[in-house]
Amino acid sequence: APGQPVQYAFGQMYALDGLALFFKRFFLLAALLVLLMSVEFADRIATGIAEFYALILFALSGMLFASSANDFALLFVSMELITVTFYILTSFQRARVASLEAGVKYLIIGALSTAFTVFGIALVYGISHTLTFDVLASVAGQFAGNKIFLFGLALVVVGLGFKMAAFPFQIWAPDVYQGAPAPVTAFLAVGSKAAGFVLTLRVLFTAVPDILE
Repeated sequence: APGQPVQYAFGQMYALDGLALFFKRFFLLAALLVLLMSVEFADRIATGIAEFYALILFALSGMLFASSANDFALLFVSMELITVTFYILTSFQRARVASLEAGVKYLIIGALSTAFTVFGIALVYGISHTLTFDVLASVAGQFAGNKIFLFGLALVVVGLGFKMAAFPFQIWAPDVYQGAPAPVTAFLAVGSKAAGFVLTLRVLFTAVPDILE
């Protein structure tokens, strides 16, 4: 609730605040609607319907962690939990060539964006010697003129831009959305984008607010 202090867990890697609660409720609602869509879609999935539902819940758990990420380690783990799960969900209809093609395209672009993110995190950590957003916020101001630090931060934002399909990193979206099962497309377009959005907010406004100024 507004005015309540931020609650932390796991050595301040996990933060529960108003922003986190808003996105957690959003992700839960989106997952509920996608699960209802999946019931209608179930007859088009030849095998593994139980695994299909389970994978949606795994993606949801990644989104819930992403909304509370207060550390680059948790940011990466939650983002990859979402992405790796969607690699499988996108190509779940193995009998459809379009679904397999969508899965391969998403895998290649997803791996590329992950590489950008990890390299960026490595550069930021190498300069600041911290992964925790709160600690980084207290020291980021002194690195405002450090080109390596800024380049690392830019790479992180680029990696998150791929996840959000933000311009100019949206090239993978049309083919993947078209080939993936309909409930997966809905969850990918809404949940995964929102997760990338909240992670971007966490990085820019929690970890490096002084840089934006």
